[in-house]
Amino acid sequence: MTVKKNMRRIVFVDQCLDAGGAERVMCTIMRMLDPAKFDIHLILVTELRTFRYLVPREVKIHELGIKKTSRAFFLYSKIIRELKPDIVFSTSKRTTILSILTRPFSGRFKIVSRYSTTPSLIAPNNKFLNWRSIIEKNFYKRADYVIAQTEQMAREICHYYRIPMEKVVTILNPVDIIYINDCLKNSKNPYSPETLNIVAVGTLYPPKGFDTLILAFGIIAREFENCNLWVIGRDHENNEALLRRQAERLGVSNKVNFLGFKKNPYVYMKYADLFVLSSRREGLPNVLLEAKYLGCKAVGTNCVEVISTLLKPKFVSLVDDAENLASVMNKALTCDEPTFSSNDFNGDLIGFLERITVKSKPV
Repeated sequence: MTVKKNMRRIVFVDQCLDAGGAERVMCTIMRMLDPAKFDIHLILVTELRTFRYLVPREVKIHELGIKKTSRAFFLYSKIIRELKPDIVFSTSKRTTILSILTRPFSGRFKIVSRYSTTPSLIAPNNKFLNWRSIIEKNFYKRADYVIAQTEQMAREICHYYRIPMEKVVTILNPVDIIYINDCLKNSKNPYSPETLNIVAVGTLYPPKGFDTLILAFGIIAREFENCNLWVIGRDHENNEALLRRQAERLGVSNKVNFLGFKKNPYVYMKYADLFVLSSRREGLPNVLLEAKYLGCKAVGTNCVEVISTLLKPKFVSLVDDAENLASVMNKALTCDEPTFSSNDFNGDLIGFLERITVKSKPV
């Protein structure tokens, strides 16, 4: 397979690109890479699923059709040998380990692994002693670069995995403003002008803290009679039913709206009166970076260190504290000042990938 002179080949690898924050970031990176500079390939261990619509048409897709990553070694190695990439980019532990196992048999290429969650949130009390963690420690050291999204994450990666600091690069996730702007072309306000509208976005499972948000909304609904809560995100293991029952018990079921997965959540965020991040844990909440770009008012829990840098302190709530979350929501709804800090948070991950591929192929 030939490549134009000076064009660099990058291979992205994932399980199936199902709906998730890390997968969305991978799609954003693929869209932001210049197809005149990069020959872009995407390898899926199983098949391309939810985020097919986010993959740019210039990307060559390879679906292995294998259910488990552990069984993909031979076919994955064959494709990598054929492609002869400059970089293999992964956002999951399984595909990072697969790429590291493959490299001795598939040629020279750089492995870049984007770490998606702060380690201490995965293993509280420093319990990185199970067999999976031991395997991960041994393999992550062999990656050429590990991308951390925050300084806290970078420190912990170096500590837990014993990775040299020079291999860990801290870069915030990019925000694809071109794609967001395209989604908002000719958009109209989806809300009634008579209501106050609060929106939250994320998969419906416990780490996102939507149960705490609904408790907080129950408090807010007593103070603002005309308010509604809109929750955007796919259901996971029937959590939506649990959240609906919670809203019924609190007497706010007629005000809490579950919209499911939306290809275009940005129109709901842009016109909302408030965006809420209620998570118990995050790596770097991409949706909060997008809310900042959209000019939303926002509040969030201190689920990761960077939140207190993104948002002004008085708009940051304690994790799992519904009364405190309701309090900061009230402050945001009743004030005219911006809730975000004035810092610029868009990272230069694309520039980093361009720099490290300039001399990656043997002469």
